[in-house]
Amino acid sequence: MDKDKKHLDFKEIGHRIRLEREMLNLSRERLAEIIELSPFYIGQIERGGERKMSLDTLVKFSNTFNVSVDYLLFASNLHNEDLELKKIFIQY
Repeated sequence: MDKDKKHLDFKEIGHRIRLEREMLNLSRERLAEIIELSPFYIGQIERGGERKMSLDTLVKFSNTFNVSVDYLLFASNLHNEDLELKKIFIQY
């Protein structure tokens, strides 16, 4: 198998989604209202248990959090400095 290929790690994807939600101080319930999903389904995604998330759902998360889909999938296109600045910005 090619070592340069990226593989989807659903637990990591869920972790990034949860991190972004928490940085915006959103409850699962509020996020569910915003992106028109159930809080239970969002919880499944955040735990990495949901492996059939649609592209539409992924884009909704991306738009809501103002991050790239690539970041949600592979933690790329967001450097640590950007993440720290984002955390600081959200606090104010």
